[in-house]
Amino acid sequence: MRLVQRKGLKKAMAATSRKLAVILKRQWRDGTEFGWTTESLPA
Repeated sequence: MRLVQRKGLKKAMAATSRKLAVILKRQWRDGTEFGWTTESLPA
């Protein structure tokens, strides 16, 4: 919500989409699976 207020809705949506795309691409490359808990993250 803060990003929307600072930059506008379109830029916030583009930034969020890009962030999600980068995460998904990393998972696809590594072959890792998505986990809801922080336990699955490396320390």
